[in-house]
Amino acid sequence: MLWLRFLLVCLLASLCALSRGISVISNTLPRRDASGALMDLHDGAILHINGTYYYWGMQYGLCNITKSGCDGLWYPPHCGYRTNHNVSLYSSPDLVTWNFVLDALPMESRPLRVYYRPQVVFNPPTNHYVLWLNMVNFWPGTQDPNYGDATYLVATTPSPHLPFSVVGSAAVKFGALGVGDLSLFVDPLDGEGYIAYGAWAASVHAVSVEKLSFDYLSSTNASSGVITPPFYEAPLLFHRSSSYYLTTGPTCCFCAEGAPSLVYTAPSPLGPWTNTQTYIDTPLAANNGSLLYAQNSMLVDVTLANGTRAILWAGDRWASAIDGIFGHNLQYWGQLAWDDSAVPPRVAPLQWQDSLELDLMTEIA
Repeated sequence: MLWLRFLLVCLLASLCALSRGISVISNTLPRRDASGALMDLHDGAILHINGTYYYWGMQYGLCNITKSGCDGLWYPPHCGYRTNHNVSLYSSPDLVTWNFVLDALPMESRPLRVYYRPQVVFNPPTNHYVLWLNMVNFWPGTQDPNYGDATYLVATTPSPHLPFSVVGSAAVKFGALGVGDLSLFVDPLDGEGYIAYGAWAASVHAVSVEKLSFDYLSSTNASSGVITPPFYEAPLLFHRSSSYYLTTGPTCCFCAEGAPSLVYTAPSPLGPWTNTQTYIDTPLAANNGSLLYAQNSMLVDVTLANGTRAILWAGDRWASAIDGIFGHNLQYWGQLAWDDSAVPPRVAPLQWQDSLELDLMTEIA
């Protein structure tokens, strides 16, 4: 009966390869890594790769918060617009216990510029991870940021455990007068890549979506056209239940009050897009900010212990650091809830919770 014993061992091994684990993500305490050190990690992107979550985020440094929002006119000494920002990579089995992996884009490997909002996706045709990053060039002969000459840095790596190598900069359809925040999206239905972004030439910093080339290294210029009113930024693009969703909000410039997260829907990434008049993070009239005092940061796909998919929303809470250090600003994490009786399904606004508790399906060795 050796074959029966072998079959039993294989069955037990496969069952043991998956386990349930409760992850509690605090929205009120600073995030710390496995060593206890405060994590300087913001905006960015999280990918689930072979049972491990990898978080590429912006490290803004130990800068004292002296300005909040657009009153800094997008120049130093505002902490969000300095040249010493790094792209750091951390890994975690459960979105709670984080370990530093590497400096994903070393300063010596890239031009000296102002950088923010790294976005990472995996490209199957090339078997490489692709990074797009906001890059602000300088006025000639100075180190003063020129936002009319802002573009995107593009880099690739064959493994999350290796640093990115710069490919070059990328142009987009409405980028002639400078571009703003971006997010990358890979359509789960066909593997096509897209970029959602804001640009000054697009009806004064409105948000558009464009289709990327097969290798995700450039735009094809196939565009949705202008989607939002002027002065919108921090877009996030995702798919659920045969519909596409775009969430974005008013310009914030690392503001303390947050920015409402307005939701649009469309039958395809290039539209036509419809304003649902609903919010993930609702407006707060008292300070022209948002209920969660946050700004769109990223979306994270997870699998729960019951086998269902969940989408997590994370927002950066600028100027929230208890010690006044910009790199120690908090984030708000919440799980999106849905009204599936609506067509297309409608996302429900988040309500404040001190922590997010997740019953995750995790993999063990």
